[in-house]
Amino acid sequence: MSTKLSLLAAGAALSLLALTGCGTGAAAPAPTASTSATATEVSKPQPATATSAAANVAEPATNSMLDKDGKAGMSAFSYYWFDVENYVLQTGDVQALQAVSDPSCDYCNQQIKTLSDLYSSGGWMKGGQPKVLNVYTDGTPGTDGAVPALLEFRADPSTTYGKGGVEQGSTPFDVKGTILSVSAKYTDGAWKMVSVENTPDAELPSDS
Repeated sequence: MSTKLSLLAAGAALSLLALTGCGTGAAAPAPTASTSATATEVSKPQPATATSAAANVAEPATNSMLDKDGKAGMSAFSYYWFDVENYVLQTGDVQALQAVSDPSCDYCNQQIKTLSDLYSSGGWMKGGQPKVLNVYTDGTPGTDGAVPALLEFRADPSTTYGKGGVEQGSTPFDVKGTILSVSAKYTDGAWKMVSVENTPDAELPSDS
């Protein structure tokens, strides 16, 4: 029996680095390897902690496979959609998830609302990164025009923090993972997620 999947997780920590420098004479000192390295550290992605959310998290890059219809496109999109979800879990930038989700997708809408409410109220997620391990699909649309797929899936443990770092809940790591049943539509050269369900008892193809 299918149950709606509830995935929440991820945020990342802000790290404050002090930059100091000195010089003599009229000319400003040239950048040194040390100061350049420090600047690089500031721009690196910083994971969430119990005291602050993620920082410098980049939105996932697209690739040419996402423009394709059929099996190859659906497989690539399945990985990509959860990469986008991971980005939103860490940042609260729900517009990124809206852009790759069909308005009819209940799970997508649930995540968008939950994460928008969490981050807009000053909270964040730590951990919980979703990981698609394998995608099984033949790329054939169903009667509704959406292409179904089965995903071997696992998520990191997660903790939800409210404003001020108050812990609101946590989800442990399940080493066995689960199987998700998803479907997506390819329209006007782009994929949109239509449904995401947790179906742990679903049978994977015999040749998997």
